[in-house]
Amino acid sequence: MNEDEISKMVKEAESHADEDKKRREEAEIKNNADNLVYSTEKTLKDLGDKVTDEDRKGIEESINETKEALKGTDLEKIKESSEKLSQGAHKLSELVYQQAQADQANAAGKEEGATESGGEAEAEPDEGEVIDAEVVDEEQK
Repeated sequence: MNEDEISKMVKEAESHADEDKKRREEAEIKNNADNLVYSTEKTLKDLGDKVTDEDRKGIEESINETKEALKGTDLEKIKESSEKLSQGAHKLSELVYQQAQADQANAAGKEEGATESGGEAEAEPDEGEVIDAEVVDEEQK
């Protein structure tokens, strides 16, 4: 390639830089929305009947709205529907967290109850104070 061809290619690349940036932004927005739809659907499915019908309905509507927006090219509509879905996903996350806390409290209560009633808990027994010491073999001296 000669200098003229190289400079021509560089100028073309520079002229398309804004267009490339816009396409990249569009792809990122669509990918993020698609990932949010997938993860929210999965979480909703995993939680099953732990989600109230009202919350489930609202989240499913947000999922469908985001899916419809993804079929088009209106980035603002995709952003808006993704934001709405994100808020629903946060509700699910709170529910998962609350459920985990309740499960831990139940497990701790059962463990404490088993210990009080004479049963053995699965927790490590308290070994007392740990003393750092060195073993010396007297026979080898």
